[in-house]
Amino acid sequence: MKITVITVCLNSLETIEKTVQSVAAQEYPGLEYIVVDGGSTDGTLDILKKYDSVIDKLVSEPDKGIFDAMNKGIGMATGDVIAFLNSDDWYEQNAIKIVEEAFHGSSCDCVCCDNYVVRKYGDTVYYNGTQEPICNLFFRMIYFHSAIFCKRQFFKKEGNFNLKYKIAADYEWFLRTVRQGAKIHTVHKPVFTFSYGGISSVNEIECGKEAREIALLHLPPGMQEYKDKIEDRFREVILCATDYTVLHEKFLKILGDETIILWGAGVRGKQCAEWFYKMGLRVDAIVDSNQELWGKTDKMIKIHSPRILRNKASNLIITPDEYVEDIKEMARNIANEKIHIYVLKHLCREIADNLKTEIEESFLYTLNRSRD
Repeated sequence: MKITVITVCLNSLETIEKTVQSVAAQEYPGLEYIVVDGGSTDGTLDILKKYDSVIDKLVSEPDKGIFDAMNKGIGMATGDVIAFLNSDDWYEQNAIKIVEEAFHGSSCDCVCCDNYVVRKYGDTVYYNGTQEPICNLFFRMIYFHSAIFCKRQFFKKEGNFNLKYKIAADYEWFLRTVRQGAKIHTVHKPVFTFSYGGISSVNEIECGKEAREIALLHLPPGMQEYKDKIEDRFREVILCATDYTVLHEKFLKILGDETIILWGAGVRGKQCAEWFYKMGLRVDAIVDSNQELWGKTDKMIKIHSPRILRNKASNLIITPDEYVEDIKEMARNIANEKIHIYVLKHLCREIADNLKTEIEESFLYTLNRSRD
């Protein structure tokens, strides 16, 4: 099986060599490597010329952006399978062999794998997109682009990536591919490392806006209930991309300066406690109805019985999505009118929608200023 790997780059002097070396290290006899450079002026081409024996086709000329360059690469590809590796990412050992074995072991059209992610602060985490149900694809991209290997029959001679989308065109292409009936096979192994700093990772809100539009455009008629998930996903992107100091102000505007107590010592509660800590919001306690957790400490916050709510003026934030009404009734029966009850999901929606409005107003203001 011949596998084509395409790397597009522009002024990638600091990272391109590691990318190319990771392809060279695959030692896969049926590998075709294509590099499409956008006309680099920083020495990137000097690095690429060192690897003539590794790079089968190299073109350097101006283009209309990353996805135009990828479309050019597809036009030159002759492999049975086509894949992409960004110029600041790199393959893990035996990545191509793992993928080739997956194709031979199943009658699939696309092989999707896991990967590592080097986050913006330098730590590395494992991303296991293969553990998500494929239906989640209809409200967000569940695989990283370079973890997708697809047979060439699902690529056209030209126009594969829609240049209308500057950041999330790969998501739009993959949704179209899945809706065309492509059979997906997943491999629960990391095949590459994604390094934060690419176009989608540093333009998170713009990427989220494009992904929202794409998801709504390609949502199948029988899955209209996913509209709320699509909107919630965009809200999540906004919250994750917003500076902690801004979030701090937004939460304080709603909560005031009263004591914050979280209900729920599960995963969501722990994540919320850590998130609030990063925002500079003090959580005084976590309460939970599970007696086995009482007295334990998580993130330096003690877990208590709900009884501590009695006659205590506080903001109670319910972190689970389930049994919310039951928890509200229990809290009201224990506490009094001094308590203010919020549901984390609803609180985040309110703040994200407020931020979304500000972003849209800022965009319109900038657009109008540019026209004046």
